[in-house]
Amino acid sequence: PVAILAQVPSFCRVCGRRTHCKSGAGMLPYFIIYPVWLVVAVVYPAAVTLHYLLEVQKGKGKNEATAAAVKQWVFYWFLFAATSTAYTFVGWALDIVFGVLSVFVGDIQGEVILLLSVALVNPW
Repeated sequence: PVAILAQVPSFCRVCGRRTHCKSGAGMLPYFIIYPVWLVVAVVYPAAVTLHYLLEVQKGKGKNEATAAAVKQWVFYWFLFAATSTAYTFVGWALDIVFGVLSVFVGDIQGEVILLLSVALVNPW
Protein backbone atom coordinates (compact mmCIF):
# COMPACT_ATOMS: atom_id res chain seq x y z
CA PRO A 1 0.00 0.00 0.00
CA VAL A 2 2.85 2.43 0.68
CA ALA A 3 4.24 1.94 -2.83
CA ILE A 4 0.83 2.72 -4.29
CA LEU A 5 0.59 5.97 -2.31
CA ALA A 6 4.06 6.97 -3.49
CA GLN A 7 2.91 6.71 -7.11
CA VAL A 8 -0.16 8.91 -6.66
CA PRO A 9 0.71 12.37 -7.96
CA SER A 10 0.14 15.25 -5.59
CA PHE A 11 -1.28 18.49 -6.88
CA CYS A 12 -0.65 22.17 -6.26
CA ARG A 13 -3.34 23.67 -4.03
CA VAL A 14 -3.35 26.92 -6.03
CA CYS A 15 -3.53 25.91 -9.67
CA GLY A 16 -4.28 22.18 -9.52
CA ARG A 17 -1.15 21.17 -11.44
CA ARG A 18 1.41 18.67 -10.21
CA THR A 19 3.65 19.69 -7.29
CA HIS A 20 6.39 20.84 -9.65
CA CYS A 21 4.29 23.90 -10.34
CA LYS A 22 5.80 27.09 -8.87
CA SER A 23 2.59 29.10 -8.92
CA GLY A 24 1.88 28.86 -5.22
CA ALA A 25 5.21 27.79 -3.78
CA GLY A 26 5.75 29.76 -0.61
CA MET A 27 3.42 32.60 -1.56
CA LEU A 28 0.71 33.97 0.68
CA PRO A 29 -2.86 33.52 -0.55
CA TYR A 30 -4.73 36.63 -1.62
CA PHE A 31 -7.37 36.30 1.11
CA ILE A 32 -4.54 36.89 3.62
CA ILE A 33 -2.66 39.57 1.66
CA TYR A 34 -5.67 41.80 0.97
CA PRO A 35 -6.82 42.31 4.59
CA VAL A 36 -3.23 42.92 5.72
CA TRP A 37 -2.77 45.44 2.89
CA LEU A 38 -6.08 47.07 3.80
CA VAL A 39 -4.95 47.56 7.40
CA VAL A 40 -1.45 48.72 6.42
CA ALA A 41 -2.36 51.01 3.53
CA VAL A 42 -5.80 52.36 4.53
CA VAL A 43 -6.87 51.78 8.14
CA TYR A 44 -3.61 52.68 9.91
CA PRO A 45 -2.93 55.85 7.83
CA ALA A 46 -6.56 56.95 8.25
CA ALA A 47 -6.36 56.53 12.04
CA VAL A 48 -3.07 58.42 12.29
CA THR A 49 -4.30 61.18 9.99
CA LEU A 50 -7.49 61.61 12.00
CA HIS A 51 -5.46 61.66 15.23
CA TYR A 52 -3.27 64.52 14.03
CA LEU A 53 -6.20 66.42 12.53
CA LEU A 54 -8.06 66.18 15.85
CA GLU A 55 -4.98 67.53 17.63
CA VAL A 56 -4.92 70.48 15.26
CA GLN A 57 -8.64 71.04 15.74
CA LYS A 58 -8.34 70.99 19.56
CA GLY A 59 -5.55 73.53 19.43
CA LYS A 60 -2.79 71.17 20.54
CA GLY A 61 -1.34 71.06 17.05
CA LYS A 62 0.30 74.45 17.05
CA ASN A 63 3.78 73.00 17.35
CA GLU A 64 5.92 72.26 14.32
CA ALA A 65 5.99 68.50 14.85
CA THR A 66 2.23 68.15 14.54
CA ALA A 67 2.13 70.41 11.51
CA ALA A 68 4.88 68.35 9.87
CA ALA A 69 3.00 65.13 10.66
CA VAL A 70 -0.19 66.48 9.12
CA LYS A 71 1.72 67.48 6.00
CA GLN A 72 3.34 64.03 5.86
CA TRP A 73 0.02 62.18 6.03
CA VAL A 74 -1.71 64.50 3.59
CA PHE A 75 1.18 63.82 1.21
CA TYR A 76 0.68 60.08 1.83
CA TRP A 77 -3.00 60.35 0.85
CA PHE A 78 -2.00 62.33 -2.25
CA LEU A 79 0.43 59.54 -3.22
CA PHE A 80 -2.20 56.92 -2.45
CA ALA A 81 -4.72 58.59 -4.75
CA ALA A 82 -2.12 59.21 -7.47
CA THR A 83 -0.82 55.64 -7.48
CA SER A 84 -4.34 54.21 -7.39
CA THR A 85 -5.25 56.31 -10.39
CA ALA A 86 -2.02 55.55 -12.23
CA TYR A 87 -2.45 51.82 -11.62
CA THR A 88 -5.70 51.86 -13.60
CA PHE A 89 -3.74 53.07 -16.63
CA VAL A 90 -0.40 51.24 -16.31
CA GLY A 91 -1.51 48.20 -14.34
CA TRP A 92 -1.31 46.07 -17.45
CA ALA A 93 2.44 46.73 -17.69
CA LEU A 94 2.98 45.66 -14.10
CA ASP A 95 0.86 42.58 -14.73
CA ILE A 96 3.13 41.65 -17.63
CA VAL A 97 6.27 42.10 -15.52
CA PHE A 98 4.88 40.07 -12.63
CA GLY A 99 3.52 37.50 -15.08
CA VAL A 100 7.02 36.91 -16.44
CA LEU A 101 8.42 36.79 -12.90
CA SER A 102 5.77 34.27 -11.88
CA VAL A 103 7.27 31.76 -14.28
CA PHE A 104 10.58 31.81 -12.41
CA VAL A 105 9.77 32.89 -8.85
CA GLY A 106 6.05 32.47 -8.34
CA ASP A 107 3.20 34.92 -8.04
CA ILE A 108 4.75 37.63 -5.89
CA GLN A 109 2.75 40.67 -7.00
CA GLY A 110 0.68 40.79 -3.82
CA GLU A 111 3.72 40.45 -1.59
CA VAL A 112 5.60 43.20 -3.43
CA ILE A 113 2.65 45.59 -3.19
CA LEU A 114 2.29 44.78 0.51
CA LEU A 115 6.00 45.42 1.13
CA LEU A 116 5.88 48.71 -0.77
CA SER A 117 2.86 49.77 1.30
CA VAL A 118 4.66 48.90 4.54
CA ALA A 119 7.74 50.83 3.38
CA LEU A 120 5.64 53.87 2.53
CA VAL A 121 3.81 53.89 5.88
CA ASN A 122 6.84 52.94 7.96
CA PRO A 123 7.72 55.82 10.33
CA TRP A 124 11.41 54.93 10.48
